[in-house]
Amino acid sequence: DNTIDCGAFRPLRWRGDLRYCKLEALKKIRKRVRKLQKSGSHARDYIFWHDVDTHIMRPEIPLTHFATIANYAPVIFTENALSLNNGVFFLQVDEDGPGKRFYSAWRRGCRSGEWPWADNGCMYEVMLHHFAGERYT
Repeated sequence: DNTIDCGAFRPLRWRGDLRYCKLEALKKIRKRVRKLQKSGSHARDYIFWHDVDTHIMRPEIPLTHFATIANYAPVIFTENALSLNNGVFFLQVDEDGPGKRFYSAWRRGCRSGEWPWADNGCMYEVMLHHFAGERYT
């Protein structure tokens, strides 16, 4: 099955938004990549997520370029003139490393229902807690 039906995640929605569709889609894709990794691939793998309204300006640049210039960070966001936006990002797929820990924290943070404008708001809060730790209160 290569499709993801956002309607299947309807019970998880908060105020009718689709933030859980993104997080559930990531969960499903992570599982697929982990399965491939267990079957022999020992490469560093990333999920490249882009929202449907993303406009890629220079498609000739390979996606691996972004991971390289970010020094293979577990979470890589692209530049945005307004603010950090998770409409385009890379998430490292690892068994129990920093990519997995951030993703798990993001899912937990979004379940609180305190961010009715979808997944960006809860992601900001999670990033502050996850990366700044005790410095953020």
